Amino acid sequence: MNIEIRKSQQHTALPNVSIYTDGSCIGNGTKKSYGGYCAIIKYKDNKYTKTIKGGEINTTNSRMELKAIIEGLKNVNKKRKYYVVIKSDSEFIVNAINIWLDNWVDNNWKKSDKKDVANKDLWKSFIEAKRDNVIKAIHIKAHSGFYWNEECDKIAKEEANSLKKGLPND
Repeated sequence: MNIEIRKSQQHTALPNVSIYTDGSCIGNGTKKSYGGYCAIIKYKDNKYTKTIKGGEINTTNSRMELKAIIEGLKNVNKKRKYYVVIKSDSEFIVNAINIWLDNWVDNNWKKSDKKDVANKDLWKSFIEAKRDNVIKAIHIKAHSGFYWNEECDKIAKEEANSLKKGLPND
């Protein structure tokens, strides 16, 4: 099953959208973890920007990184097809989107080492959320001063912290 994420000869004719993303998790992977995510959607003309944010408890940083992308994609204008450039500081997520995902799907959600793919539920949601858009993911070095990445990082941390403050400590 080819989910057509990588290259398209027609992508240059499509309108461009950039989605900047980040995830954060306090207590990563523990029973008392608090995660936050942020996606900032920018259309090519830069006249329209939308910020999507949220969080979850009992989660991981990887889930929050991927959740940011999924929520960003869900909020891209659904009336047309786009060339979407996802900009993330998660090298793993970028490699998964650009290189590994097609193989995971073809191999029934198994990695090359025959182990199950983590967060399969979210990867399936990613495939559904991308719809007919052409997707390319680009790695941005974290904390390198890139404005939109820094903004996503700040908001994702705020979301995680607000969850932690809003829940009783056991």
